[in-house]
Amino acid sequence: MVRFRQKRFAAVAAVLVALTLVVGCSGETSVDDGTDVSGADVTDETGEDASDNSGDEDANTNDNSENGNSNSNSNNSNDGVYVQILDGDKTVDIPGDYSTLQQAVDELSAKYRPQQGTRIILNIESGHAPSSGLQVEGGDFGHFWIRSEDSTVTVAGDFSGDFLRGDYARLPVLDALIDMDGQGEDGVYFGESSTARIKADAGIMNAAENGVFGWNGRMYMENSVVTGSGVDNLRISNSDVHARFSDLSGADRNNLRASYGSSVRSTFCDLSDAGAHGVYAVRSRVIAESSDITNAGQHAVFANRGSTVHLTENNGISDLSNPGSRGIFATNASTVEGQEVQVHGASNEGVRAQQNSTVSLRDSDLENNDRAAAAVSGSRIELLNATARNSTSSSDLVVLDGGMIVADGTQTTSGSPAVGDVNLGSFNQWEARGVIFD
Repeated sequence: MVRFRQKRFAAVAAVLVALTLVVGCSGETSVDDGTDVSGADVTDETGEDASDNSGDEDANTNDNSENGNSNSNSNNSNDGVYVQILDGDKTVDIPGDYSTLQQAVDELSAKYRPQQGTRIILNIESGHAPSSGLQVEGGDFGHFWIRSEDSTVTVAGDFSGDFLRGDYARLPVLDALIDMDGQGEDGVYFGESSTARIKADAGIMNAAENGVFGWNGRMYMENSVVTGSGVDNLRISNSDVHARFSDLSGADRNNLRASYGSSVRSTFCDLSDAGAHGVYAVRSRVIAESSDITNAGQHAVFANRGSTVHLTENNGISDLSNPGSRGIFATNASTVEGQEVQVHGASNEGVRAQQNSTVSLRDSDLENNDRAAAAVSGSRIELLNATARNSTSSSDLVVLDGGMIVADGTQTTSGSPAVGDVNLGSFNQWEARGVIFD
């Protein structure tokens, strides 16, 4: 067996020697990396000509060395598409350079990669009436800013859809005031996991549906304008919105509607002249301190299903006067608290809490309403150092079905308070209707 293996090894060695001699006599050579240099066409592992590829490498080297000296330098992105790096703002005109906002964003997104803080300004030229809006999805488009030469841009009569819409995206910044003129649908829609921003003195007027509609996203606006919408001015679900010092007035239904766990900070806002409610909160939290919430068609503030609304004074009163029904209506385990809140001229109660809800007001003025306050069905109203007088009905303060009112330091029509101004025979004694503590 050993002799057999030795003979087999000797035969293999002889064959290898013969092959070496043949190669040495063929006149062709090879290099260690296996690249054939016999003169035939050669491609690298990507299938491209190796000599051309080496030239590209030289070009890339030269381009990269000049990156610090140009506002738009070529670079190769991860997907192999060449884009230009922007290190300074760039402005394009609509429709001068691009016929629509959508065309501009689509083409510029493929062409440019902005550096941090660099913007691409989409300038709507004077007199232009857009007939379509802009939709983005699945990316960061926050370096696009929509601006205009005119103070207000009115859309065309055949406009359709939303003016600005984004899903799973950071939306372009709206830095222009857009008059939807009752055309299309929503002004700004920020969808699932999206972020939107409206700059000062910019926003949406007269949207056919909602001025701003958000779902499971975030929005920042300050000193902005969202007015006159056909449904709600600001309508959000499961979203977070910062909207201080903004004009959110004149919606056909609700100026501000927050639902499904939303949070809104809308201090120092104009929330007046709503067709239904100035603030409508469902399972949400709204801060509307020092805001004008006057002339609501139904309730100035409507808190429902475990919502919380804050009206605490912050260098200015919250005025809820002249509602079509009530200034504050808290129901279904909701809470409303405030300081220096004013409710005049309500056709029903200035304040009503029902179904285990709580309203707490300090230093507030509830005058000239049908009734100042009513606590119903296990609810509680606290009026601390308030005025609750001159009601048009027989009682300033009313409790029903186990309600409670704490009127500590509160002035009613005839006293501070007076038994004749309530619907009970005495203070501090439980009755079937409830109790009023003085």
